[in-house]
Amino acid sequence: MPTLQEHSYVAPLTKNFKLILWGLIVFELLSVTLPVMIFGPADQDGSSQGLHISAFVGAAVALIIILVIFSSTRIDLLDTSLKITTMKFFSKELPYSEIETADVGPVTGLVQGAGLRIMGGGNTGYLTGGPSVTFTLTNGRRVTASASNPEQVVAEVNSRLRSAV
Repeated sequence: MPTLQEHSYVAPLTKNFKLILWGLIVFELLSVTLPVMIFGPADQDGSSQGLHISAFVGAAVALIIILVIFSSTRIDLLDTSLKITTMKFFSKELPYSEIETADVGPVTGLVQGAGLRIMGGGNTGYLTGGPSVTFTLTNGRRVTASASNPEQVVAEVNSRLRSAV
């Protein structure tokens, strides 16, 4: 039996999420720097320890938010399974033998959130917003993953499901 070619589909974080996160960075940096500019860098005892702590925390929070801005959801179609990874941290591998169907899923956004989400009704989401694919499993559970081109992912997964039978 010939091996199937591996494919990957990547869905970056949507523009709306990115705009909100950039706004959050601006707000966060202003909330750290404005008090220092207004009230001065020195603490009451004359040291600048508070300034250093504020700058460190502000930079750390900004770095974390920037990493989230450049995150994505990736669907890797492997020989015997598919692997979904979102934000390079949350992942799930689904053997084709456990997938009943693949369908175009809902368009997700700010309401559903981004990252690993419990969407209710036995549905787990790996989301970065926008179009998605929903995989219905043989146990009745569903997994939804963001996909830039859901029709193409569905067609390829369903062809692999047919050839696996």
